[in-house]
Amino acid sequence: MSYSSATAHIHPRPYEFFDDPIDVIIPCVEKDKEVLAPCIKSIREHHPDIRRIIVISKEKLTDTAEWFPEDRYPFSFSDIAYQIFQNKEDADIYLKKEGNRIGWVYQQLLKLYASNVIPGLSSNILCVDSDVIFLKKCDFISESSGPFFNVGNEYHKPYFHHMKRLLPGLRRVNPEYSGICHFMLFQKPILKRLMESVERIHTVPFWQAFCYCIDQKELDDAAASEYEIYFNFANLSTDQIEIHPLKWTNVHSYKALNAYRDLNYDYIACHSYLRECLK
Repeated sequence: MSYSSATAHIHPRPYEFFDDPIDVIIPCVEKDKEVLAPCIKSIREHHPDIRRIIVISKEKLTDTAEWFPEDRYPFSFSDIAYQIFQNKEDADIYLKKEGNRIGWVYQQLLKLYASNVIPGLSSNILCVDSDVIFLKKCDFISESSGPFFNVGNEYHKPYFHHMKRLLPGLRRVNPEYSGICHFMLFQKPILKRLMESVERIHTVPFWQAFCYCIDQKELDDAAASEYEIYFNFANLSTDQIEIHPLKWTNVHSYKALNAYRDLNYDYIACHSYLRECLK
């Protein structure tokens, strides 16, 4: 397929959005269990209009939300590694490597495929990282049911190398904005067009294309970002989105929430690698 033909798939045109209640998905692993409880509590406290909260994990980690098992997805760690390396021997060697990044890729695909896999999921899916704690009510969707996007300021070149291979013409829309802010409203019409555009070019299921477009040399340096892909694709494919910046920060501990409330933060993110610094 020619470059011009590929870019045609992300020319702006309107989406039909729906005013369904928002459902929340939270992919989580055992090491983040300690912050999962305050994450869920903060969603319920500040967003009572949220319909469902679903934790996606290998084993059940909480009784305060629905659980959806990872093994009901159509791919595994081994499947992902094979698609990246394109041969079983190299995939198996990498999977045995301490600190390998297959889990990093896996959790991204859990988010992107939730609407395909989880029965009865809303058209409006708020994906929240398990280390996010909301400190006040935030708006995620406009009166016309279009998305509100919060933004960050991260810039990691391998993310954009990957997205260009995944969908030629997909690029960083605004040099001041990153889509990485640890939560994002995914909407089925945008996800559907994104996946169909990728599958039309690569002629394989989206998750396979996502994996084999990863540069093996960049894999250990975080080689792809679902948030940057979705954020920039949405910006390029419609003018129905709105940027609503929130006040947030990454923190070492989630214990001093009142201090951040007093500083008028909307939410914090408490990543495991930062929590480890205190131990």
